[in-house]
Amino acid sequence: MDALLPPSSLLSASTHSPSPLTPSLPTLLLFSSSWCPDCKPFLARLLTVLEDLHDASPSDKAVNVVYVSSDKDSAQCGEYVKAMPEYFHYVSFEDEEARSALKRRFRTCAGSEADSVGVKDRLRGIPNLVVL
Repeated sequence: MDALLPPSSLLSASTHSPSPLTPSLPTLLLFSSSWCPDCKPFLARLLTVLEDLHDASPSDKAVNVVYVSSDKDSAQCGEYVKAMPEYFHYVSFEDEEARSALKRRFRTCAGSEADSVGVKDRLRGIPNLVVL
């Protein structure tokens, strides 16, 4: 993940400070936003699946989850992050280049931001989950 994202841009959802991922676990990139009508139900379903994974292996976290925001501002992003479990991570809203680079790399973003983040030939909108 370090090759895709500077470690200083990866924040813990619980502490809002830089926090490394667990390297031995798969990583899920959650492309989403608070304003998207499909994103909140998608997050709820994802949380149910993750709870089931956790129940199967309660002593360990099953995956890393990184939220890549398409929110309009940092306040929206912050409110959405509050709804996420403490083990989630997110890309700092202030690091627009890191968020945009991930969106370009995976050709995934909200349609309204495709031009501004430089996503050509968008493959997926939001919500979208990429498994690394």
